[in-house]
Amino acid sequence: MKYKLLHNPRCRKSRESLIFLKSNKIDFEIILYLINKLDRNEFKKIIENSGLTITDFIRTQEKLWKSSFKTKKLSENEILQIFEHNPTLIQRPIFFSSKKSVIANPPEKILEVIN
Repeated sequence: MKYKLLHNPRCRKSRESLIFLKSNKIDFEIILYLINKLDRNEFKKIIENSGLTITDFIRTQEKLWKSSFKTKKLSENEILQIFEHNPTLIQRPIFFSSKKSVIANPPEKILEVIN
């Protein structure tokens, strides 16, 4: 099974997940999602496979979220559109396969996808 990590090299938690994966010799692909933006349908599948809601994937403490979106009633499609244009608002890191996904904080949550 192919595993993938949505990774932001500037994020400490994302780097910790990368170290966890490498130290456990887990084969995976890195997706630098700030550069290679996710397709809306692919991200929707990641959300569905997590058992979480789309709002769980929002970085609500980001200035942009607080200033522009926090007080608005947004649909799932509107949030997906916001993520497409502002990927920094997506929680990270996200580890996933075709069947399961987790927000890998702490990195040990990665094992939920593998097991």
